[in-house]
Amino acid sequence: MQRRIIKILRAILLAACGLLIGLGLTEALLRLFYTPEDRFLVWRPNLARELYPASEIFPGIDGVSRLITSSDGFRADEFGDPGDYQILVLGGSTTECLYLDQPETWTQILQDLLNSQGGHTSWVGNAGRSGLNARHHMVQVEYLLPQFPQIDAIVVLAGVNDFLLTRLRNADGYNPRFMESAEARARAIPSAFKVVPADYDLDRSNEPFYRQTAIWRLLREVKSAILRKVAEENGEFFVQDEVGQFYAQERARRHSSGPYLDVLPDLTSALGEFRTNLNAIIDHAQKNGVRVVLMTQPSIWREDLPSELDAWLWMGEDSQGRYYSVGALAEGMAMYNQVVLEVCVERGVECLDLASLLPKDGTVFYDEIHFNENGARLVASALAEFFLTRPPFH
Repeated sequence: MQRRIIKILRAILLAACGLLIGLGLTEALLRLFYTPEDRFLVWRPNLARELYPASEIFPGIDGVSRLITSSDGFRADEFGDPGDYQILVLGGSTTECLYLDQPETWTQILQDLLNSQGGHTSWVGNAGRSGLNARHHMVQVEYLLPQFPQIDAIVVLAGVNDFLLTRLRNADGYNPRFMESAEARARAIPSAFKVVPADYDLDRSNEPFYRQTAIWRLLREVKSAILRKVAEENGEFFVQDEVGQFYAQERARRHSSGPYLDVLPDLTSALGEFRTNLNAIIDHAQKNGVRVVLMTQPSIWREDLPSELDAWLWMGEDSQGRYYSVGALAEGMAMYNQVVLEVCVERGVECLDLASLLPKDGTVFYDEIHFNENGARLVASALAEFFLTRPPFH
């Protein structure tokens, strides 16, 4: 009996030694050959999705919409050659162009126009995502520009989400000093990036030793990949549905609500925060030697909007489910755009007053602010003309 126990213990000891040796060799090999994802990425890399926007919901859009991301997490081609002119575009859903097919987005058309007319090979990366505002863009430039030093210029289309979501939707709960709070970064970074290094805010020297191993990090990435795959299959990467029924429902909500609010809340502090965030974006860009181009946000809002276009509207809700009138929304958007123009003058950065160039009608938009196919072409043409008349193209 004693011999049998000794034999079992010896076998267990040998197995444990073998396991430790195997783990040690695996750890050594992983440290040599395995590079864990440690970048901040706006989209998950190598994503390919199709949406099928209904033409009756999205006037001016036809056919399948493909969303394809690069290995660097942009809705774009892979980065160009080192000598190419690399432009990164930051914005919300009006930059994202979710329901436009990849070649029909204004960022892709801009790239095509610059390459066909500029005599200078260019790359245009789309970092837009629904719901992002200047708070997010401030965080994005802080991390993306050092991470991608090949970027020559950023184009920023911001203001509408700062107005509608950050200010109006929050109503009395709006905090103009939020980005100065301790929780700001913890909340902004996961919203600004779909991929965040799991240990970006950790001092790993204080972790248990096993959490500092390459094996642990690999297992953690495998777990994340499995969860991500399940989420992708369930369509959880999109707030909106594939057809766009979300828009029809939201339009019905707006038009069945009570009387519209004609008077905006005091926007003074919100406009001040927007100005501060734009300046922070410029500061980060200039620190990294990156050119800055700011653009004003076009919209369909105007006092004399005809009823057939008014039926397309769905935005402008406050925290109590009330909606602001077209006139109030037009007034507020103009105030945010004015801040963009003023910051450009104050900081001496380039500015394209896009809002003044586009008609406020159905030839450009399928709702308040989102561009249809023709609208995207007009945006790309205006921005291409802007770049082509300036260095390095001219």
